[in-house]
Amino acid sequence: LWIVYGVGLLGVMVYHRIYMPLRTWQRPWTVVRNVKELGNSRTLVLSPVAHAGIQFEPGQFAWLSMGRTPFHREEHPISFSSSAETPEGGEVSFTIKALGDWSREVVPRIKPGTRVWLDGPYGVFTPDREQGPGYVLIGGGVGITPLYSICVTLADREDVRPVYLFYGRRAWEELTFRDELARLAQRMNLKLVYVLEQPPPDWKGETGFINADVLRRHLPKQYRRFQYFICGPLPMMDALERLLPPMGISPDNIHTERFDIV
Repeated sequence: LWIVYGVGLLGVMVYHRIYMPLRTWQRPWTVVRNVKELGNSRTLVLSPVAHAGIQFEPGQFAWLSMGRTPFHREEHPISFSSSAETPEGGEVSFTIKALGDWSREVVPRIKPGTRVWLDGPYGVFTPDREQGPGYVLIGGGVGITPLYSICVTLADREDVRPVYLFYGRRAWEELTFRDELARLAQRMNLKLVYVLEQPPPDWKGETGFINADVLRRHLPKQYRRFQYFICGPLPMMDALERLLPPMGISPDNIHTERFDIV
């Protein structure tokens, strides 16, 4: 039994430390833009080098490495923030909030031309695998990243199903993708609900935190049949996972994206 365990562990190590880096080495990427965003975040726009790029589903993520080779051990799981309907040329985007040493100190200094390695896509946090008559997206902080990818993908697909996006931040100036979402609302059946903890004096929208009362004020009568995607701080996701079932929403229709274990 111990021999079997040992062989299995060795196989996993070989796969992740040798096979996957060798595979990734054949598909390098380069940074073409490093864009400053609202909410103390930055978007890295990457272009494939001598290959067709990557196919992913909206809401998924990839591991990013910026060493000289993909054998570099420092990797970071980052959600795609671009449309899964990738444009000609295969550019993809990742939006990163300044939360740790790498995101706060390294990412802002990344220059165009920097070589990047992608391992992915990964994850099942995507409407492509959870079909429904409509979608409710609930985000907080940089949790807006996969939700924005979902929205822009549905817009590019000309999907007519209703999408309700609830986005909680501390202040109006911290709403990442605020202008982009406003433009998307002109292209798709998207309703935006911002919930601010510290609203400006003339604010007429929702305040405090996203709760059952806020959801009921904006969702349609058939909200129980919708698919729910939640991404944000752990306390917010924990609270929503508790409050949605009493509202009549099946746990099978509630999906969360958690990176804390990574």
